[in-house]
Amino acid sequence: SDTLGEGDAETRFDLAIAYREMGLFEDAAGEFQICTGVPSRRLESLHMLGLCVLELGRGSEAKSHIEQALAMPQISPNQEAALRFDLGRVEMALGEFDQARRCFICCIVRV
Repeated sequence: SDTLGEGDAETRFDLAIAYREMGLFEDAAGEFQICTGVPSRRLESLHMLGLCVLELGRGSEAKSHIEQALAMPQISPNQEAALRFDLGRVEMALGEFDQARRCFICCIVRV
């Protein structure tokens, strides 16, 4: 997986999406983790990885992945809004309600 080609990355990303849709969050997270090493899939993979680990009850890890995605250069306003919304969901799960509110407000203001 260290030398994952573009076609392999697409296949693994699609497999991860299928796993996630089936509720196999641990398997999906493993595939998304591999795809984070492919520049063309890094943003989406970090986002989806964060959502998968959130479903597994690992909120701090989810927050880290989503914050990494938000720190990427040149994300579109729509991508940023989606990431901030999901970061708000993570903050809610962590009991950080004021932080969650800020995320949701940023999400609304940016759209």
